[in-house]
Amino acid sequence: MARRVAGGRRYDVCALKQLEFIAYAKRAGFSLAQIQAVQDGASCGKPPALLWRDLAKEKAAELDQVIVRAQEAKRRLVVLSRCRCRNLAECGDRLRNEAENVNPA
Repeated sequence: MARRVAGGRRYDVCALKQLEFIAYAKRAGFSLAQIQAVQDGASCGKPPALLWRDLAKEKAAELDQVIVRAQEAKRRLVVLSRCRCRNLAECGDRLRNEAENVNPA
């Protein structure tokens, strides 16, 4: 709990460590709900290492999907940046051909 000193809030070391923990987990991509679930589980006696291991595995899989989508988007940007089409209909035909060449049916 924060106490007030000269109009400002003063946090104890425990509160500051908790804020650092939350900030670190947020930067790793976890939502506040996920962080709260770890805190709740730990307060019920579950080892944080096990809680993090499961969440980290899920988050890593999510990030792998994000990376794949980002790489695909980047590849498409390269294709679009090389456009020499005179109109959008021509672009549609060219891009459709590009997609068929990359992902044959």
